[in-house]
Amino acid sequence: MAGSDQVFIVNKDQMRAISELVANEFVVRCRGFLRQNFEELSTRSDEYLDDLTRSTIQFGKELNFRKERSVQRLLAMRQQFGFTSGTDIPIKELDAITTETDETARLDHLELLLTDGQIK
Repeated sequence: MAGSDQVFIVNKDQMRAISELVANEFVVRCRGFLRQNFEELSTRSDEYLDDLTRSTIQFGKELNFRKERSVQRLLAMRQQFGFTSGTDIPIKELDAITTETDETARLDHLELLLTDGQIK
């Protein structure tokens, strides 16, 4: 209605459902990414890849990565370097990785530490 003062309101349950739907779509997209980029995962089940992606999403939250692109890059680094949420990251480096505002810079920093063998 033109000129209407009606407001569209989304309640918390609806917002949670929308967020879950978006997250599930991302998990499904990551299946293809993993199979295409990591031969050792090409024959793994959807369930295995989904669990790997969901655990990486959680790990990403712990490291303050929120963007899909950042989580997908973190997923690739986990495959390349074999590190997990249980990997010991020195406090000084963890602070740098979680507090820098630019997610790309933080991922670059993490990847450099992994490449240099400072995180195993």
